[in-house]
Amino acid sequence: MKKATAIALLLLLVIASFALTSLELDFDGTKVLYFAEYFDLYNEVTAFDEAEIAWVTDGDTVNLIRSKTLKLIEPVRLIGLDTPETVHPSKPVEEFGREASNFAKKVLTDREVILSYDWDPRDKYNRILGYLWIPVEYSGETRYVLFNLLAILNGFGHAYTSFTFNENYMQTFLVAESYASDNALGLWGLQEVVIDTPVEETNPGYDPTVFITNTGTKYHREGCRYLKDSKIALRLSEAKRRGYTACSVCNPPQ
Repeated sequence: MKKATAIALLLLLVIASFALTSLELDFDGTKVLYFAEYFDLYNEVTAFDEAEIAWVTDGDTVNLIRSKTLKLIEPVRLIGLDTPETVHPSKPVEEFGREASNFAKKVLTDREVILSYDWDPRDKYNRILGYLWIPVEYSGETRYVLFNLLAILNGFGHAYTSFTFNENYMQTFLVAESYASDNALGLWGLQEVVIDTPVEETNPGYDPTVFITNTGTKYHREGCRYLKDSKIALRLSEAKRRGYTACSVCNPPQ
């Protein structure tokens, strides 16, 4: 089994009011950013399989083998990650698509991983929906890096929240995307980044925190009654970019 080594950079960064410990991970010469606190996400994993990567299709889709006995190769769509297209049958190769695909190939090819699942086991194309966890050695222990999150944090894809998934993971993915954007990492370093839903900012310095749920289409103020069962924090500009509209009950900032 290939294992990456994690080297602490002794740097504290503040993201969403939390201090995170920055690490440099080295996957066979491919060096990437991760945060030590993200190792704890693996603690939520319950249902999982050991698997081996057969090949990488593109930045957010892989083929792997879950059963070493049957040797059945199965396609997996990575939850919460959306990368520019490279192999879509009706779309041209999108900008930064090859870079995202090559990143996935460098990090994942021939690697043994843990495949975990969410509430929805397959997508409409019958692909498995899953999270890929890569074992690394850190502080004398084997810990697990979430590749879906790793790609977003390093600017090789967007947080894909059109379909809901684990609430804690979803919020972490959004924070990681904001970090990559703020630091012009990967595709965010391009001169122009195409945004599906343009937002007019009358006051660029005003970008308060609002809240969304894992099922709704509205954004809310903290304390809104609709946040009783689910509450995910993000910036107002990000909520608008993703197509959320203001709740008429709590009347959040607009």
